[in-house]
Amino acid sequence: MSRGFCGEHHYNLDAKGRLSIPSEIRKVLAENYEEKVILTKDPVEGYLVAYPLEVWGEHEEKVKKLGSTAAAKKYIRIVFSAAVECELDKQGRILLPPSLRDYAGLSREAVVVGASTRIEIWDKERYMKNNVMSEGEMEELAKLGI
Repeated sequence: MSRGFCGEHHYNLDAKGRLSIPSEIRKVLAENYEEKVILTKDPVEGYLVAYPLEVWGEHEEKVKKLGSTAAAKKYIRIVFSAAVECELDKQGRILLPPSLRDYAGLSREAVVVGASTRIEIWDKERYMKNNVMSEGEMEELAKLGI
């Protein structure tokens, strides 16, 4: 079984909107996937999420099974309309399109989070505010066996 993405990494975007992907995350990408990701919006918490191409394909298959409820249609509209393929450059950076930077509130300081099968990209301030779990959330996870 392959190791997933993990770690919390603080970086600055450069003037062109490029973000360095941490070497630990690049290593997992290189060992397990193509060095390309699909970058899109998280529709709930306002950060960006990068999926390796293979994981994105699995996600697409799950989404096809959602049906045509209003929630499913809205999710597809938000996530799939924003999705762009990004390839890491020779310095291990990806270019974050202006529309996605605006959505996530990214201007300078970013946090790159390894989250198992995906990579989260947060505005530092937003990340610090959202990186706490409530007692109710912990109870919900306990019921799931975590």
